[in-house]
Amino acid sequence: MITFLTTLLFCCSGILIALLLAYPLFSYLRSVISPDPVKKDATFQPPVSIVIACYNEERYLQEKLETLLAPDEWIEGSEIIVVSTGSTDRSNSILQSFAHRPEITILLEDRITKIEALNKAVPLARHDYLVFSDCRQYMKPGSVKELISNLKDERVGTVTCTILDTRERPTFFRRLYLFLAKCDSKANSTFNLYGALYAQRRDVFRPIPDHLLFDDFFVAISTLSQQKRLIQEENSVLYDIPFPHYYHRERIERLARGLLIFFFNNYSLIGQIPLKTRIRLLIYKYLKLLLPFLALIFALTSLLLFWETLFSVTTLFVITMLSLFVLTSNSLTQHCFLILKINLYFFNALLGYAFLNRRSKHWKPLNIRRKWYRLGVHETSPEK
Repeated sequence: MITFLTTLLFCCSGILIALLLAYPLFSYLRSVISPDPVKKDATFQPPVSIVIACYNEERYLQEKLETLLAPDEWIEGSEIIVVSTGSTDRSNSILQSFAHRPEITILLEDRITKIEALNKAVPLARHDYLVFSDCRQYMKPGSVKELISNLKDERVGTVTCTILDTRERPTFFRRLYLFLAKCDSKANSTFNLYGALYAQRRDVFRPIPDHLLFDDFFVAISTLSQQKRLIQEENSVLYDIPFPHYYHRERIERLARGLLIFFFNNYSLIGQIPLKTRIRLLIYKYLKLLLPFLALIFALTSLLLFWETLFSVTTLFVITMLSLFVLTSNSLTQHCFLILKINLYFFNALLGYAFLNRRSKHWKPLNIRRKWYRLGVHETSPEK
């Protein structure tokens, strides 16, 4: 009986790990074998309602508004709705300097969440197409127009931008996520939606539940549950801080907690997604959270079932990996350590959620640093 259970755990954990690791190959093959390209039309530029929720964004707010109003970005007849969610810095003063512009509507609120701000702003929108934008990230000119041109295709409900680390080559993990989103978008829908910049049909928008941790994941699931496509636009680009700097312990644990809160409180919405897409979603978004547990189960059951064989194989593997670390660049070592750290943080977040009641939707502002490369100028500043 013990041997049977050990073998069952070994097989199940091995299959689940293989499914997760094989997802990139599956995604690529699917995009090649059965592509379903979006009918994008660059001449399709209807007026849009741009929604911005800001809290203490005095360093970025004016530049963001000027960027959106620039000729490369602005679509004639559009509007901007800015909700200040209880800002205590100079953000409200900066907004007042734009109050004379008829295309800008300003809402000054007491301290409310981003989700509450978006839900307040959308009913005020005058147009059939919505664009949601954050303030902090630098945006490639023409990004809004690139997003909107995809909505000519009636099957597309939401279009997300592409996130790059800087103007330099993205890190490995950023490239991997971009590759998966590109392949999934070609065949059907991606599961990545970047809340910093995306466009959506107004009739696809649904009020976002305020008990959630992430508004962007709800928007993605809501779009798919309405049988609409969610795609990534390669030519709509935001430049953000490098992946390893952004995904540190606090953010990774918050990510895991947010996914779990959504899964247990809103699975009925996930259940409305077509079965094939739902299976892909669960593999892509949730199986990675279980990877630390699956790897531990797989390792322990392997030791029990194949002790003598594994002893020599493991020894050879350790020697090989140490040699690679010595002989290769620091980049490989950094990637390996980043994978280990991410999985340890997932492990801690899952244990905390399951046994220590760490299920709060509240979080402290992230204390990170960003590096932007704009026109050859290197700027480093603390993130709020």
